[in-house]
Amino acid sequence: MKRKFHLLVGIFTDENLQKAIEAMYNGITIRESCRRYSIPRATLQDRIKARIANKPRQIGPDSYLSAENEKKVVNWIINLAKCGFPVKKCKLISTIQKIVLDQKIKTPFKDGKTSQKWYSSFLHRHSQIFTRTSESIDKSRAKFTEEYINFL
Repeated sequence: MKRKFHLLVGIFTDENLQKAIEAMYNGITIRESCRRYSIPRATLQDRIKARIANKPRQIGPDSYLSAENEKKVVNWIINLAKCGFPVKKCKLISTIQKIVLDQKIKTPFKDGKTSQKWYSSFLHRHSQIFTRTSESIDKSRAKFTEEYINFL
């Protein structure tokens, strides 16, 4: 039988949560604070009583690479793209595999090689990186360079 309800996860912002907690400390009741900032009462109570750490929410498991390693990979991809050498999917996967094997990071990947899901999640986590489709140009258009245009 199909579920008749939807799981509402993260329907509020962290800013509203902080405002609700501050309002609680300023004397507003929990119920009023929940209504004002659209936060579930149980969530607010858990945060106030420190049952849940007051840190940014993350749904799902942690990334297999550390944030520092991912940042290095992102900068590497961006720098190569600026130089005119885009990183293809297979090159990125082999680079990640080398990092995982060199640093002996425990991952569920076979031989340290990442999966398609990890690749798509990586692109989703880092929105400044995206795939582009190349387009072939005519030989006559390719010969036009900035020097040739300035010469005319």
